[in-house]
Amino acid sequence: MTRYPTLSAMGVTDPKQIERYTLLPNANNETILKVYFNRPDESALPDSKKFVFRQTEGEERLQQALVELNQLARSPMSQQQIRLQLENELLQLEQVMQAKLGELRQRLQNWQ
Repeated sequence: MTRYPTLSAMGVTDPKQIERYTLLPNANNETILKVYFNRPDESALPDSKKFVFRQTEGEERLQQALVELNQLARSPMSQQQIRLQLENELLQLEQVMQAKLGELRQRLQNWQ
């Protein structure tokens, strides 16, 4: 039996790769749990997964997931580590946006 049954049931295959998580309230009486992973560069797995919990039916499962995530929590990051992480996230976002803009420009050219 796994040490993290809730995370396993949610599809998290390697809990030790979890780097951090965020909780975001949603306007639809939902809470979004976003889990970030520390994956090897050659990994084809996503760097993050998003889970949506409805307040009425998913609160208990969300609480169980948070208990397990807090058990896995690493020591607090230094200011330098936080800065590097933010720079990496910004670079990734810029790359995604550039790719999407290129795709949209290509679609416009093909349309003419």
